[in-house]
Amino acid sequence: MRYSSSLEKSRTLISKDMYLSFKSLISFGIPSAAMACLEWWSFEILILLSGLLPNSKLETSVLSICLTTTSFHFFVPYSIGAAASTRVSNELGAGNPAGARAVLSVAVVLTIAEAAVASTALLCCRYILGYAYSNDRQVSEEKAFGLDYLQGPQYKQHC
Repeated sequence: MRYSSSLEKSRTLISKDMYLSFKSLISFGIPSAAMACLEWWSFEILILLSGLLPNSKLETSVLSICLTTTSFHFFVPYSIGAAASTRVSNELGAGNPAGARAVLSVAVVLTIAEAAVASTALLCCRYILGYAYSNDRQVSEEKAFGLDYLQGPQYKQHC
């Protein structure tokens, strides 16, 4: 980039303004990174604390399976939101607010549909899904009991 003549206009000198705005970048960046880390670490800490419960091997297995299932179903609406955000930005940048509204409507419908399908799948497969993670009958039965509680919030989380 330094020696390319086609990128001559994009090259700039390092200015004092860059260093002045670095403080605001850090003031937003560090708390944001801390929140993201704490969100993921809370799942790990919860699994470690489940080891203190009676019958800790069973409880840790069930909690780990429930958190894995919840995390898996979180990424589908998150992906829809990320794609919709990019499309809305493109539509607004092109001066097309009607297109941005249409993209938003499609994203909402897709997210609600995914929530309904995911909740229905969890409800219908609650006795089978535990065997995907463990051959132990007790783990599978506890997982089915845990999915009854996961299914409701799963639907509400996406809406």
